[in-house]
Amino acid sequence: MNSRSLPATTLLILSFLTLIQAHKSQAQENNETNPLYRIGIIQHFGSKANDSLVLKASPSSPLKINWYESFAPDATPTQLTLNELALQATDLTGQEAQSTEVIAGYYRTYETAHGACEKLSQLSSQCSWEAAYQKTWRVRCRLTSPQEQNLAQNLVNKLLAFGYKQATIQDLPSRGSRRFIGQSGQGLLPVKAGALLAVESDSSISVNGVPYKGVLYLLPDTFGNFTLIDELRLEEYLRGVVPHEIGAKVPLAAIQAQAVLARTYALANRDRFLGEGYNLCASQHCQVYKGEAYNSPIIDTGILSTRGQVLLDGGGKVASIFYYSTDGGHSANFEDVWGTSSRFQSKSEACFTCSQLPAKFDLRDEKQLKTFLTSPESKTWGCFDAASPLFRWHTETSLASLSKTMSKAREKWAYDWPAFQNIEALQVSKRSPSGRVIELTVRHDRDQQFKVHLDDVRAALGGLKSNFFLIEEQQPIKAASGKGIVIYGAGFGHGVGLSQYGARQLAERGIDYKSILNTYFPALRLASLPEVY
Repeated sequence: MNSRSLPATTLLILSFLTLIQAHKSQAQENNETNPLYRIGIIQHFGSKANDSLVLKASPSSPLKINWYESFAPDATPTQLTLNELALQATDLTGQEAQSTEVIAGYYRTYETAHGACEKLSQLSSQCSWEAAYQKTWRVRCRLTSPQEQNLAQNLVNKLLAFGYKQATIQDLPSRGSRRFIGQSGQGLLPVKAGALLAVESDSSISVNGVPYKGVLYLLPDTFGNFTLIDELRLEEYLRGVVPHEIGAKVPLAAIQAQAVLARTYALANRDRFLGEGYNLCASQHCQVYKGEAYNSPIIDTGILSTRGQVLLDGGGKVASIFYYSTDGGHSANFEDVWGTSSRFQSKSEACFTCSQLPAKFDLRDEKQLKTFLTSPESKTWGCFDAASPLFRWHTETSLASLSKTMSKAREKWAYDWPAFQNIEALQVSKRSPSGRVIELTVRHDRDQQFKVHLDDVRAALGGLKSNFFLIEEQQPIKAASGKGIVIYGAGFGHGVGLSQYGARQLAERGIDYKSILNTYFPALRLASLPEVY
C-alpha cells in the first residue's frame, strides 16, 4: 500500500507514531524477524461518560509519561514520572462534526465486511471503502472535504439502488473530541481533547489490574474516542496470545502449532486496524491478547522453539489462516461461512476429520446429516476433536422465544430484515458440502419470509455454537410454550482451518506440531520469517 492510497487521517496517525519512535533507543529498531506490533487493548475509551483507566507501575519501575498536545513533527512532550495515572472520561457534549461517513452496511465479522469492501470498490470508485469497528463492523467511506461531503447523498442513493438497504450518512466528530482528565497522587494532569499519551516503564505496566509489557499509547480514533495501544515485538505479543487461545495445560506440540498460527495470523492481518493507527485488536475479532496475565515455561518453550516460523501459500506469501475450537468431525471452507473473497481464500479443503467413519456421509442430505450429528456412536469414529464438550450439542426453544431472540439480533447487528411480531417456521434452504447452513429461510406472521445467510445464521439464532446443525420441529416442547424447534449441532466456531481441540488430541497421540499443521493445512508450507521479506 502506498501513501497516496491512505486516508489523510491515517497519514496523520502514522506521522505521530513516527514522532513517538524518535525517542526510542537503537535497540528497539524494527527488524525483519521480530517486527513491532501495535495492539488496541482498550478500544473506544471515552464512548461512555464513566470510562476510566488506571495505569500502575511496578514497585521498582515508575511510569515514564510523555504527553503530546499535537501531531506536529516538532512537538515537544511534557514529561512526568509517576507511580500511578488514573484517566477518567468527561465532557462528552458539544462535539462538532469534522467529517462525514457514508455507511454501506453493518456486518458481524471483519471477513464479511472486507468482502463487501471488495465489491463496493468495483461498484463505486468515488470512495476508498474501509471496514471499521464500533460495536459491530461497518463498511464506510469517509468524506472530509466540503466537495466530497456534497456527494454523500448521491452516493447513498446509488447504494440503495444497488440493494444496500442499510446505506446511510453519519457525521463523525473530530479525532479525540471526547475529552478525559488524568489524575495521580501528584495532582491533576491537564490532558486536553486530542492530547496524546505515551507511557513506558522498565518493567510491566498494570492496566486496570492486567500487566502489559511494551510502550502504551493513548491515541484518538476516528469515532471521537481513544484507543489504548500496547506496542511491543511480535514474539513478545505471542506470549499474551498463545495461552489464551490454546491453553497452557496441553501438550507442547499443540502449543507450538498455535504459536505458528498466531504468528502467521498476526502478519497476514497487520493492516486490520491501520486506519485507527494500530495493527490488531485484543479480542476475538482478531486474536485474544491479555498481555502478561498468564505466562508459563511451556508457553515460552512453544514460542521460542518455533521462533519466526509461519505458514506460506503457494505464491510464497504469508497465508490467510484461521483456527477455532471444534469442527465436530468435518471442517468448513471459507465460503461456507463468510462468502467469497479474493483476499481470504480457503487455504485448506473442508474434509472429514475422523479416522474411523462407519460409512461415507453426504452431509447435504438431511437424513445422512442427522445420522452424523445424532449417532450415539460418533465418539468412537476417531474424530480428532471428539474430546471437546461441544463435539455434539443440541438446544431447543419455542417459536415465541425464538421470535424475541431474532428481534434482539436484528437490533444488535442492524440487520435489514422486514418487521415481524412472531416467527412461524425455519427451514434450511441451502447447505454446503461440509454440512454448514449457508441459507436459512425464516417465515413470519405477516405471511412473508426472508433469508439469513452464512455466519449471520448463528447470530440470528441467538449466538449458536456453529452453523453445522439441523432443525427439527417439535410440538409442543413444553405444555405452556407451544410449537418449537430442536436444533442438533456439532462443533464450536466457524470450522475453517485448524481445530484447537483436534490439535490437542493429535498432540496427545504423539503427533509433532509440523504434522499437525500439515494435517489441517496440507497446501501450505512452513517457513522462517526472513523468507517472507
